[in-house]
Amino acid sequence: MTRPPAYDFETLVDRSGTGSVKWELMRERGGDVPAGIAPLSTADLDFLPAPEITRGLREHLEGAVLGYTGPTPALFSAIQMWQAVRHRWAIDTRWISMMPGVVTGLFAGVRAASKAGDGVALLTPAYPPMVDAIEKTGRRLVAVPLDGEGGRYRIDFAALADALENEDVTVLILCSPHNPTGRVWTHTELEEIAHLARANDVTVIADEIHADVVHEGFEHIPFAAVSEDATSRTITLSSASKSFNLAGVQTSWAMIENAELRAAYERELEAWGFHFANCLGYRAVEIAYTEASAWLEGLLELIARNDKVSREFFAERFPEVAIAPLEGTFLQWIDFRPLGLDERELTRLHDREAHVFFEHGRNFGAPGFERLNLGTPTRVLEEALVRLAEAHGR
Repeated sequence: MTRPPAYDFETLVDRSGTGSVKWELMRERGGDVPAGIAPLSTADLDFLPAPEITRGLREHLEGAVLGYTGPTPALFSAIQMWQAVRHRWAIDTRWISMMPGVVTGLFAGVRAASKAGDGVALLTPAYPPMVDAIEKTGRRLVAVPLDGEGGRYRIDFAALADALENEDVTVLILCSPHNPTGRVWTHTELEEIAHLARANDVTVIADEIHADVVHEGFEHIPFAAVSEDATSRTITLSSASKSFNLAGVQTSWAMIENAELRAAYERELEAWGFHFANCLGYRAVEIAYTEASAWLEGLLELIARNDKVSREFFAERFPEVAIAPLEGTFLQWIDFRPLGLDERELTRLHDREAHVFFEHGRNFGAPGFERLNLGTPTRVLEEALVRLAEAHGR
């Protein structure tokens, strides 16, 4: 039996001076940060790409012309295959519409499916650009708080029904799996969302960028696959940027079965001058989906290990602090409110004393929380946790 290849998830790539958003923000927040410290904030990974992707791009570049380039049939086939094999969802390649990033898709989707002044429902806490896509397009945010009692977040379906029925909502943005809480929605939950969307004629924008990062015992179900009606009213946004760390190649896509909705969506992209994604990104995604699935399995093993390391550490040193169960994503959602610190002091302790750079919960509308990126070498995580405990006098 052939053993899967071994991948290096224990060497930290120092991204200082490379323009990395995460690393540059660390310098801004932490001042004189000692060498060897990596941020645990922005949701990308500090690992080299899968060697299959690096090798494939190198070979591609040897004969490539880097001119205006549209997506290829091979790319569309790879996306179609990945959805079928990974998520048991049969899509038609005609549904696929390319764009630079999922955030671009959020803005285009909101504009395509609603008009200025309409309500757009959003389960909170929420990824900040989702709020931007609502408010910066002149729509009205209708927040539906998730119920986090007991640590595992749940949808308050009574509140969601009330919002869709009484707040002039025309669009629901659904983050699935959910960032920042780590929930993977069950089939029953998705069916109830689909029922409410149909009853209130609401278009669903399903941000499924974390779909491939789902942990043992859980399954990502594409919202559009729940029913024929859900298929017809959903804009599904997807990318390989989380699962294969390809955010920098600026290649994402929407999958929209409804031809009228797809045309409206593409008109919004064209109105902003978006005609292509990235020619190297097309090839990177194709390689990732056809050759590098073993690398993703290795990443999932690392995330599970780091999740265990972090939970055991907090249970010992910070027993009053709660961490939401990690069903999907590589992002832990940690409730520091039981420590009784105000937001300013919590930020100072973490950024300036511990030099542990979380994504602050206030950015998601949840002060007192921190989001921890587990996509780092285990050694780096362990060192960060020790610094955190020392800063808190634990």
